[in-house]
Amino acid sequence: MFIRNYWHLKATALADGAQRIMSNGAVSIYFFIAQPMRFADDERFFTSCITGHDLGYVELVTMRGPVDVLGVEFAPFGARVFFDFPISECTGLHVSPSDLGDVEFLDLEARMLEDIPMERRVALLDDFFLARLARHGSAGVNLGRMQSVFGTLLSSPVGLSADVDMSPAAMADIACLSAKQFSRVFADYVGLSPKTYLRIMRFHSATLLMKQMREEGDTSSDIAWRCGFYDLPHMTSEFRHICGLPPSVVLNQSEVFTEVFQSTFSAKMKKKILVCNMI
Repeated sequence: MFIRNYWHLKATALADGAQRIMSNGAVSIYFFIAQPMRFADDERFFTSCITGHDLGYVELVTMRGPVDVLGVEFAPFGARVFFDFPISECTGLHVSPSDLGDVEFLDLEARMLEDIPMERRVALLDDFFLARLARHGSAGVNLGRMQSVFGTLLSSPVGLSADVDMSPAAMADIACLSAKQFSRVFADYVGLSPKTYLRIMRFHSATLLMKQMREEGDTSSDIAWRCGFYDLPHMTSEFRHICGLPPSVVLNQSEVFTEVFQSTFSAKMKKKILVCNMI
């Protein structure tokens, strides 16, 4: 309910490069097991960090050699359940356990980086999150409001349903809050404004729909309109902003590179990460 999945990426980088991670409106934790790594927008090297997604993408810099990353992907409102700070404080940032001064998180990081089987690392994650959930995870009326909103928001297989009004105003009504109150609570739990989050959802919905719609004979303009964009230039601009690529490139990828709105996580690993220079 609060954690979408754990994922493991193990590979060998044949050359220096960067792996693009699309924004999905949710917070992630990364543990860099083989070697410390950094992001293109931050000069620091991390052995672990919490990353709060913003509207655009981030790039994980990979150096030649082994790459071994264990990740935790939260539900959009889930990270707030386990950490005692507003998620808006890490939006678009990479926050280390030291930055937070979180002693338990620091201890988890140290144990995750030991030479132990992956099954043991997964068990450590389970223990860490279950302990925090038992301590303070299920309390709070605002958490219930977020669960109601996202229960409606993600009811469609592609996240956005043409039959459901999911404007920020409609979301505030579901939460039984004024627009101003809802925007504050939403940012506290998700780290983004409702409007920004809906823009990200529309992008991911479009990536899931585009191939199907093209196979049905839709034109590019038809696709843009049916995916909720004003017109094709609007869709192109949003795609470039969010993933750095035009819709035509995304459409021609052999794999759909989002699983944000799937109920299960496939064996194909983290499709949001475009893996280059790797085997």
